[in-house]
Amino acid sequence: MRDTGGPILAGEKTASPPVCVPCAALSVQLCRALQRGKWVAAWVGWAPAWGVAGTVHDPATLRPIPGRALEMVEYGTREADWTTAARLVVELQDVEPADLEAEWAAYGAERLEAAFADVAARQRR
Repeated sequence: MRDTGGPILAGEKTASPPVCVPCAALSVQLCRALQRGKWVAAWVGWAPAWGVAGTVHDPATLRPIPGRALEMVEYGTREADWTTAARLVVELQDVEPADLEAEWAAYGAERLEAAFADVAARQRR
C-alpha cells in the first residue's frame, strides 16, 4: 500500500487487496503508482470484503456526484445502491508489519525469478 507515514493497522480498508510475496515484488517493480512513492507492507491474516470503490450517483438525477469518484462505499448502505463499482474494498484483519525486502531475501532470488517467469509465461497465453 501507499505509505501514509505509519504502519498498516487492523480495520484499515483498501482497494489493494493482499498479495503473495512474489506478486508484491512484481507489483513494486511494475506498478507506476508504487514506483512514484514510498510503500508499506504487512502480513494480513484475513481480508473480508467490505464494500467497493466507485462513482457515487445521485438517485434523483442518476448523474455522478462531483468529487465522489472512486469513493469507498460500504456494502449494505444506501450509497452502495447508487455506486458504479470499479474496485473491491477489503478490510484488513490480523495485521503485522512486514519488511518486504527481508521477505524477498528469505524467499530467495531463484524462487522469485521462477515466479516472475511463470507470470510472464501466463501473459503470453
